Amino acid sequence: MVTLRTGNKQPFDYIAPHGCYPCHEDSSATIDEQWIAIVCETNEQWTRLCEQMNSPAWSQAKELQSAEGRWRASAEIDEEISRWTRKQNARDLMQRLQDAGIPAGVVQDSIAMVEEDPQFRETDFIRPADDQHPLM
Repeated sequence: MVTLRTGNKQPFDYIAPHGCYPCHEDSSATIDEQWIAIVCETNEQWTRLCEQMNSPAWSQAKELQSAEGRWRASAEIDEEISRWTRKQNARDLMQRLQDAGIPAGVVQDSIAMVEEDPQFRETDFIRPADDQHPLM
């Protein structure tokens, strides 16, 4: 059996949108390129995402009001969402979407996770090691 690369398009996972989308580049960030992961698992989350995007006309199409319809149109939806996210700051957008009940998260490199991630900071997840490893 050969396993093919599917990215976020799992053959058993008919959820759309479900992907990583480019955001406005932030020269003050650890890396200039900024991305956000967004997923709408329910019709309610889709409706809330549309509201966050100011309910563009394309998002109100009848076929996009069901999970199956969104799945069939996922490539077009991804293009439209990318157009919108390119104008957004990734961290601000993540907070707004999460506040609206939409699963979303900034795509981070390891430096950003250690230096900027609020959950890591709040939970004191990253701490210096008391003992130095002889090889590390």
